[in-house]
Amino acid sequence: MKYLITCVVVLILLLGCAGGSVGASDGVADGQKLYQKYCVTCHGVNGGMQLNGARDLRESALGLEERISVVTNGRKLMAAYKGILSAEEIRAVAAYTMSLGAGGGGKSEEE
Repeated sequence: MKYLITCVVVLILLLGCAGGSVGASDGVADGQKLYQKYCVTCHGVNGGMQLNGARDLRESALGLEERISVVTNGRKLMAAYKGILSAEEIRAVAAYTMSLGAGGGGKSEEE
């Protein structure tokens, strides 16, 4: 009987934890929350930490589509998030990074 109760409790806890992805509210990805979970370690809270060769996102001139590509496929030491985040989450993170500084200027950073 104790085993059955334990199994039911574990099942309820697992089902409760499975609801939605990180940074999602009402089905819409939250770029800031995702950035804080996945990007802060190297880019810092304000985008300028530059740990492990990370770019200063406050000074980046990459447009949204270029940022989506970098987050999706990675660059140099940066991991690719293609298999970790959904396309919607990647777009949300990329859009959020544009709010950290100049962003979206038109010139590309060198690889």
